[in-house]
Amino acid sequence: SIGQSKYGDWDFAPAAELNTCDYEQRFIDLWMKDIDDGITEEPPVMVFLMGENRWVSLPDWPPPEAQIQEWYLQSGGNANSVGGDGRLSLESPGSSPADTYTYDPDDPVPTLGGPIYWGLPAVGPVDQHPILARPDVLYYRSEILTEPLAVMGEINLDLWITSNASDTDFIAKLCVVEPAGRITCLTIGSLRCRYRESWSEPKALTPGEPALLRLQMGNLAYVFPRGSRVALIITSSSFPRILPHPNIMAPTWQEKSPQTAHQEVLHTREHLSRLLLPVVPD
Repeated sequence: SIGQSKYGDWDFAPAAELNTCDYEQRFIDLWMKDIDDGITEEPPVMVFLMGENRWVSLPDWPPPEAQIQEWYLQSGGNANSVGGDGRLSLESPGSSPADTYTYDPDDPVPTLGGPIYWGLPAVGPVDQHPILARPDVLYYRSEILTEPLAVMGEINLDLWITSNASDTDFIAKLCVVEPAGRITCLTIGSLRCRYRESWSEPKALTPGEPALLRLQMGNLAYVFPRGSRVALIITSSSFPRILPHPNIMAPTWQEKSPQTAHQEVLHTREHLSRLLLPVVPD
């Protein structure tokens, strides 16, 4: 939380220390007592920029100068290997085969890091190595960055998929492969496929037919350091953060016996799966 220096595996002390009570008192004084100590002249947004580990004042959020950078998913033939055969590239793929896995609701991927609540362990930036060897986890990474990459704003993922289920979940984690080798989760997004076109009008998948998902992965302010890699993890479960989807198009708690689902992630010219990063230029 704001003002605390320890978050997940990372400790930002002393840079993250901030007396939030002072800001709250100044805000209350302005609107309850008409006391303006200069707060109205200050930039309206303040964020902690991880990676550079400093507070940044901004005129708006996301930063007006942020530009969307498209990182395309490409298969390396075995995207779920810890070695990172799946690739993230700024170049649009040609013919790249689909990456596949089988999701079993009775054996869900355990929650590991990210914005989780309810007293669960391993909150925030946490090393993902413990789950990468699972056959139901896909892993993509970029080449080593030769320059720092400042990402500030909302992260989105356009994901083309097929499934043999009428409904299922897809979950994505944006990560950094740190120069020392740790694969650390930065932010998470998920989508139940029935809501891919509308939150009010659920629509079943047509088994085997390509469908486009837009996963909203939250906001981030982080500078990927020189020598690191951008990484992406894709799977279909995160328990206990998300109740395992039984892969059936039925109201929650009214499903029959769970079924396994055969999932595919597509990345071709016709079906471009891409990670959308808001990048702030130097």
